[in-house]
Amino acid sequence: MRTAMRTMPAELIERYEAEGWWTRETIGDLLAYGLDAAPDVEFRVHSAVRPWEGTFADVERTARRLAAGLRARGVGPGDVIAFQLPNWMEAAAVFWASAFLGAVVVPIVHFYGRKEVGYILDAVAPRVFVTADRFGRMEHQPDLSAAVPVVGVVGRDFDDLLAEEPLPGVLATDPAAPALIAFTSGTTRDPKGVVHSHQTLGFETRQLAGLYPPDRGRQLTAAPVGHFIGMLNPPPAEAGRFLAQAACGSSGPTGLTPSTPAGLEPARFDTTSKGAAVLAWLSLNTVCALGSHNAHHALYPIP
Repeated sequence: MRTAMRTMPAELIERYEAEGWWTRETIGDLLAYGLDAAPDVEFRVHSAVRPWEGTFADVERTARRLAAGLRARGVGPGDVIAFQLPNWMEAAAVFWASAFLGAVVVPIVHFYGRKEVGYILDAVAPRVFVTADRFGRMEHQPDLSAAVPVVGVVGRDFDDLLAEEPLPGVLATDPAAPALIAFTSGTTRDPKGVVHSHQTLGFETRQLAGLYPPDRGRQLTAAPVGHFIGMLNPPPAEAGRFLAQAACGSSGPTGLTPSTPAGLEPARFDTTSKGAAVLAWLSLNTVCALGSHNAHHALYPIP
């Protein structure tokens, strides 16, 4: 597993923590705080392929059952969980389960083909890989993940990974440890894995949240959950020290994902006025609606 962080000078770490830019909270902590404060927020995926409707609490239960199932299979803090899914509920569940386990999540853009997926899986050596049986021109190719100990395929055997009882709480992990590996597009050569710690990702979310006016109204985000824009671009919401970051990326008729059929119905994620928020991506991509001081309505085209 090649997910090492570069060594930071001690004085720089001290400064970042003193300024409040880096905290001791993990992504799992932030997610748990937000979900606990906003369990009834609607989570809806409008999809011609895999529609779904429920609440944050419903998705959280699936995520925690997945986390418990993976924990029983030996997966824990520091292990790598990769997934290649379109913007479905299961993408949110995988991302959240990874956060609860203190694992390193590696989202892969849903339209990547054999060469890119094979390269990424080889580069990160995941303990878990979750994908779809088929979506658009993407098709599960078992030989690519033959060396991965745990493989789940949505639409086939994903539910077999879910334990009966959900994982309680959040597993402890070092907030300076890797939390996410986001791969670049690889325009000129092989994609590069950009490693984010819990601290750097938490700061990125907080600083983006500060750029949005509270009365910004609706926002349309067209970006797949496997891409960093899709993970962090959707509307962040904040309440006190908690943030809500919905990353319900999309892959609708925007020219960004030519493999996606046009004319897709947008997914609506309604947030209500809550005392805290959720740091969540549709999976971190993912959730697409957060509790905040103000109610917001976001529109996302979801395949």
